[in-house]
Amino acid sequence: MTISPITTNKLYNAFNLVTRSRKRKLISMAFACLVVMNILMVFSSPEVRPVMIDLTAVLTSGAAFLTSGTAILLAYLGKHKLESYRWLFTGLMFWFSAEVIWAFTRQVLGIEIPYPSIADGAWIVGYGFFAIYIYRILEKMGKTNPIDKNMVVLISVAVALSLAYVLNLTYGVADLLSAAQDITATVVSFAYPVLDGLLLVPSMVILWSFRKGDPSSNQWKMMSIAFVLLTIGDIGFCYCFALAPSVAEEFEWIWAIFYNTGYICIVAGVLWSISFTNNRQIINNKSEMEDRLKSK
Repeated sequence: MTISPITTNKLYNAFNLVTRSRKRKLISMAFACLVVMNILMVFSSPEVRPVMIDLTAVLTSGAAFLTSGTAILLAYLGKHKLESYRWLFTGLMFWFSAEVIWAFTRQVLGIEIPYPSIADGAWIVGYGFFAIYIYRILEKMGKTNPIDKNMVVLISVAVALSLAYVLNLTYGVADLLSAAQDITATVVSFAYPVLDGLLLVPSMVILWSFRKGDPSSNQWKMMSIAFVLLTIGDIGFCYCFALAPSVAEEFEWIWAIFYNTGYICIVAGVLWSISFTNNRQIINNKSEMEDRLKSK
């Protein structure tokens, strides 16, 4: 079946119109969720704020986890490719579990800063799946954009080691030696900046490499922004904790804003992907029906 130029033009205009409309609605919804989540946390009293930090983290990470699971289900039913979403879904499953464990440890068991804990193990494992997800996006981009993946990996490693070095200076060699008996805390403290660096660089590369105005790239841009925000929040919290646990507790709400915003960006990116795929399929079906009617 051949699609006529007129039908192709109608398809293009209709698709762009629906895309712009959905984009405005999605941005408005994400902004509203962002404002509500962070207002609940920022303007709460100092006594209630830790509860709100944990509550909003569980809600936003849970929303990202459920949304990615829904995307996998819809992709499976629609017989679309879902390999990348599997990695995202698995990473979010570990991070959502970590947020729940962290909240339970602090709010139920009464540990003010549960670090290191089982939650850190779940976060670290989740980083691995997110890294696979990010580098798979880079692989897809390499088919249409000239990106040197080896250079991205080298820069990522350099940034990761730099972050670990800065954290080393913050701790101080003497403090690290005196804390040698707590090898778990030392390993976890150095794992986070290394993993953050491995996610931060490719996320920024993806963010700046897509062609402006390409609606299909919006989901990857949102994902890239999400991982940039999540890594910034994690770097900030680790640095504050390196200074002192009391400093981390005092400024935790600032880094929680980055976490909440990052999770909401993931939700927006997944929803955009679902909406974009559905709109394209609906419009393609309509164009095929029009051509069939014309051919009769």
